[in-house]
Amino acid sequence: MAAAPRSPEDRRAQILDVAVRLLETVPFDDLSIDQVAAEAGVSAPLLFHYFKNKQGFRNAVLEASASE
Repeated sequence: MAAAPRSPEDRRAQILDVAVRLLETVPFDDLSIDQVAAEAGVSAPLLFHYFKNKQGFRNAVLEASASE
């Protein structure tokens, strides 16, 4: 049986969780969109669908890591 599709909010949160987890071993400036997308099981274009652009993604990652 296939897993139920994730809501946009769940998918966005999953991507941010992966990015924050990667920050434990990768410096922020070296965090790669492609690496985060691959770890999250999404494509880079889909990641940009949720975060609009690289700066939007970086800002969201900073906010998520600051709240942990």
